[in-house]
Amino acid sequence: MSFEYAQELQAIRDALEKQDVEVDFGPASEADMDYLRSMGYPESVCQFYEEAEPERWIEINEARLDPISEMRIENEQAVSGYIIVPLGYRVIGTTITGDAYCIDINAVGPDGQPAVFLATHDEIYEDSTEEEIRAGIIQISSSFREFLGAFAEGKLTVDFYDLKEDRDA
Repeated sequence: MSFEYAQELQAIRDALEKQDVEVDFGPASEADMDYLRSMGYPESVCQFYEEAEPERWIEINEARLDPISEMRIENEQAVSGYIIVPLGYRVIGTTITGDAYCIDINAVGPDGQPAVFLATHDEIYEDSTEEEIRAGIIQISSSFREFLGAFAEGKLTVDFYDLKEDRDA
């Protein structure tokens, strides 16, 4: 079986090379893959990490893609991650300001691709209502594949409030 994300991975590697950044990508451990699956990450996302987990977080234009160890921390300990997990969101990366890129395991398309969102850490708190939490989350791409492409191109939005202004306009 061929690697579904070969093109996106190559684009990420090329972007990192232009920044003179060296990062190894390799298969995630069985324990890390068990974690992703236990958290409900769709197989389309799991396939990327099965083949190409970054050895550490990688940053392109102030957006970061996390290795599974960081995803676990974001999902279990960080604001907004652990607050949005019960609603079906799972962190895959962050911005330099601490907002979280997350997939919605409840919004997986017929192709198995989940939509990707940006969740602010500035407006989501432990005592937030579900309505308040959802107001702090904005969709940024219709699929994980689209997210990876925008990440490689340095075109991911990293400012939640810019997105919020566009949505509310």
